[in-house]
Amino acid sequence: MKTMTTVAVSMIVCGLLAAMKTTHAADPALLLPAERGAMARAYVLKWGNYVERVYRIPVSTWANRMVPTFTHARPENFREAISRNTFESASAALSGRGQRLSDQQALAGLAHVLHGGSHSNSELAAKALGSYTSDLTYTPLQPCRIVDTRVAGGAIGANQSRAFNALVAQGGNFTAQGGMGHDCQSLTSSEAAAVVINITAVGPSAAGYATAHPYGFARPATSSLNYTAGSIVNNTVITRIPSPINSKDFTLYSFAASDYVVDIVGYFAPPVSTELDITTRAAQAVISANSEGYVRYAECPVGYARTGGDCWGALFLPNTYLKETGPAQCVFFNGSSQAESFTAQTRCAKVPGR
Repeated sequence: MKTMTTVAVSMIVCGLLAAMKTTHAADPALLLPAERGAMARAYVLKWGNYVERVYRIPVSTWANRMVPTFTHARPENFREAISRNTFESASAALSGRGQRLSDQQALAGLAHVLHGGSHSNSELAAKALGSYTSDLTYTPLQPCRIVDTRVAGGAIGANQSRAFNALVAQGGNFTAQGGMGHDCQSLTSSEAAAVVINITAVGPSAAGYATAHPYGFARPATSSLNYTAGSIVNNTVITRIPSPINSKDFTLYSFAASDYVVDIVGYFAPPVSTELDITTRAAQAVISANSEGYVRYAECPVGYARTGGDCWGALFLPNTYLKETGPAQCVFFNGSSQAESFTAQTRCAKVPGR
């Protein structure tokens, strides 16, 4: 397959930069649109031909679907992704999951599968990615309409399939497929590994079934919902999002001609890596001259765990020193000629995020 030239990729990224300037205001605390656009350009130039060659996804399709991810990626994740030497670990880094898949782990995974038999490159990559896509958490959403064939596209014919988007596309809404005129809470390709959708068949022409499955993959020999002629029936389905992101997210097959309505109700995403939330609590006590005394550590707030502590006070005075530190208190000896104040500070931490 002929890959796109560097010039063509550069033209695509210029379009990405223009889109980011119009869809995402500058955030001084993070990156200016020009800085973010330059990083998107570097990422696409580095991996565009690989995506086209290995996954058989046109560079323009992949790059355009990546705009929401490029727009919202954290700067440190973006920089880390550009520095990676394998696409699979770069994808993990861009989404904030890079600590789960290093370049070496990706290469080791590929080598292991290669040793075990003959597989396509895309199959090898999919196997290597398994370790960081399996640990997922569920986030419910306010139900939001993303598909209504009565509004756009018309009924899906008997024994026919149609592909749809569940994640935000470059246009930022779902009107082209009969859905809402907004982004349904701004899901992006870096957030969702799988989506939870409610599919409703409306007035099928005959008894039959429908099957939802990831776009670009073979249809499984199973049904997502079953219906009778003229019925209105629904079911909730979980479908995986293709990785890397493609032009569409899921395919809906219909045994009989029928209209369909699809609402997104939630998604599964890897746990978010976040910095520790750390706070301190200090307690003080006055110790008499030429005496031993102690200061107990303060209790941590609800939800926090004690991770350590510090003891200080008038330790610069002659014959005054920290005698002992324990799990509950600091013990001091005040050898000065007057009473002095001493402090025990507790460090408390919790892990925020999902």
